[in-house]
Amino acid sequence: MKHRKLIRGSLIVETKNGYHIYWAIKNGALSRFVPIQQALVRKFNSDPKITDLARVMRVPGFYHRKNPSSPYLVRVKRWGRKRPFTQAELIRRLTLSL
Repeated sequence: MKHRKLIRGSLIVETKNGYHIYWAIKNGALSRFVPIQQALVRKFNSDPKITDLARVMRVPGFYHRKNPSSPYLVRVKRWGRKRPFTQAELIRRLTLSL
């Protein structure tokens, strides 16, 4: 896997069409959310829609129902580390360019 070292400690969620990677953040500034998300999009070539504050990502234990005739139970593939990241730690660890 290309980004194995970078995603160490993250929560990995299995969805119908692949995986979502989440980093739990403690005491984050809301004003830094969008710039960090934009940097993650660039770093991992991911969906730019993740920068939307109102967007709800796939939640483990709930069904993905984009196609109602084919629901898929979203589940945790890996829980990640117990201690949340700080925003500064995440930026440094992933070498994000804000």
